[in-house]
Amino acid sequence: MNEKKIAGSDAELTSVIKEQNAAKKKSIVIIAIGGVAAVISIPIAVVVGALGVLLTVIGVIAIIVGYKMMQKADNSVKQLLSDNILSPILNDIFDTWEHKPFERIPDATLHYTDLSLPDYNFASGSDYIKGVYRGVNVEMSDVRLVKEEIVTELVTDDEGNEVKEQRKEETVVFTGQYMICDFHKPLAADLLLTEGRARVLSLHSPVDQVETENVDFNQKFDIRSDDGHTAFYILTPHMMEYIMAMDEKAKGETRMRFSKEGKLYIAVDTGRDSFEEKKVKSEADLTRIRATYTADIRYFTDLIDELLKNETLFAK
Repeated sequence: MNEKKIAGSDAELTSVIKEQNAAKKKSIVIIAIGGVAAVISIPIAVVVGALGVLLTVIGVIAIIVGYKMMQKADNSVKQLLSDNILSPILNDIFDTWEHKPFERIPDATLHYTDLSLPDYNFASGSDYIKGVYRGVNVEMSDVRLVKEEIVTELVTDDEGNEVKEQRKEETVVFTGQYMICDFHKPLAADLLLTEGRARVLSLHSPVDQVETENVDFNQKFDIRSDDGHTAFYILTPHMMEYIMAMDEKAKGETRMRFSKEGKLYIAVDTGRDSFEEKKVKSEADLTRIRATYTADIRYFTDLIDELLKNETLFAK
């Protein structure tokens, strides 16, 4: 059966995914055996050198083979769900679309965008979607940003002397969804909304702080614009209430950048990836996954719907 496209029932899809999950369990067993072989090879090598070396080689090979098997099984399930669950959903929502499960928003785009994200030096992600929704060009993907630093600290060696030791320290500064909307016509204002952790303003970021009449909105977001007057063409009372409700629904930290060039950039630090459901034990799980995938997409397209209702969104 072709794993990439199953023209059958949920029962058939469930069966194939179960096979892949069973293969993943076998790979975990192989990795565990390899780890045990590698560990016990150390004392054996002291007594019987050749046997210890042989066990080490066997252990390392088992770990590599097991890891590759596990990765293959995970990727297979992801592709199956993409082709058979996510693709029909995208087809229903978007006018045109493409989905690349193992790609993400490009580095150049992340670096160009002024979303006041924390400092980072390593990016990863998946589930890149590019499409057209109600005439708006959309790009979105999961993104994970990591700050890698070399930390130097004083430690005491075996002889009791203090020596400097360096180690790499990794801090995850963002895990969530990143989206770009191109409306193809200028917006009324340059506007930046940021929530949460330390903000890093670039040379291109609007710097003038704005305060609205909505006290809760002011407390939740740092609001910046090059023109405090035109900012309110976007931040209508209804839109502020909607953005706060949207943020509450995401259970994360929201950043939004409205650019006069006609684009909206959104980053929502939810602490999770979308479209990563791999545990499928029954057809009921597929029903749940469909609902989750649809909600993840509609979260962003509903925002576009609300913005298009705003008659003052675009520059006059």
